[in-house]
Amino acid sequence: MSIISTHDLTKKYRQVTAVDRLTLEVDKGIIYGFLGLNGAGKTTTMRMLLGMINPSSGTYSLFENKYPKNRVWTKVGYMIESTHAYPDLTVRENLQVYYHYYRLSDRKVIARMIDRLKLGRYENVRSKFLSLGNLQRLGITKALMHQPELLILDEPVNGLDPAGIVEVRELLQELATSGVTIFISSHLLGEVAKVARKIGIIHQGSLIREISVTDLPLALHKKLIIDTSDNQGVRQLLSSEGLPVQMNPKGEIELLNEGAIVNRAQIADKIIRGNIELNKLYPWEEDLESFFLRVIKEAE
Repeated sequence: MSIISTHDLTKKYRQVTAVDRLTLEVDKGIIYGFLGLNGAGKTTTMRMLLGMINPSSGTYSLFENKYPKNRVWTKVGYMIESTHAYPDLTVRENLQVYYHYYRLSDRKVIARMIDRLKLGRYENVRSKFLSLGNLQRLGITKALMHQPELLILDEPVNGLDPAGIVEVRELLQELATSGVTIFISSHLLGEVAKVARKIGIIHQGSLIREISVTDLPLALHKKLIIDTSDNQGVRQLLSSEGLPVQMNPKGEIELLNEGAIVNRAQIADKIIRGNIELNKLYPWEEDLESFFLRVIKEAE
């Protein structure tokens, strides 16, 4: 079942196109990582999905309901941009407001959620005195109070310390395992890749790449880096055997061939038998952030 579906979804502000013909599908029970630089169109997309702003053109649906009406919002929890809280109310009082707003009947839910998001020390602290990280916890707590089937979160780990990031990560994985669909935006590929099943990269309003997390390692660039006492001689030697050789700015040899990485012992032996001093030889793999930036650069 498709929980989120968009087709050519577009939002224009006069001459600026914030979201450009966005088409994507998010299936039930997965975590979808929606990645992009600041200003890429992530938040605008989420605001359209939530009915906060109207699209200029294109269509969207939630739970297979086109332009969903009020009946679906009890199934949706969200936190968009910064956390909004009543500044002079305590954490508990803020949650009580949402308890009544959603017309909940389980009086223990507030205590459970405070414990689950580790806000116990702050439940009687007015929200204007909370740190950014604890405001994020409060925002996530409000989004989860009514046990939604779809969770839309905009930069949910913003301001959290490393322990808090791990806690939110584990919480999201637990929710997805129970069948909750999670649409999460971020500019941190490394963090999202730890929880998401599928990733979409948006740049300048356009979806430029979709990839499953299981396929992500195959998309990363890999190469064998070699430095010797005679790099030009080694370059000629390896090129003569049909290996794709290039020199990096440091003057080192780079082999863009996974077979070379696997057979690096044989390559090292060939160099040494040629009476050339081998200074270093090691495999290099692109990290996730470099992949993210490369995909964006290639799209420009």
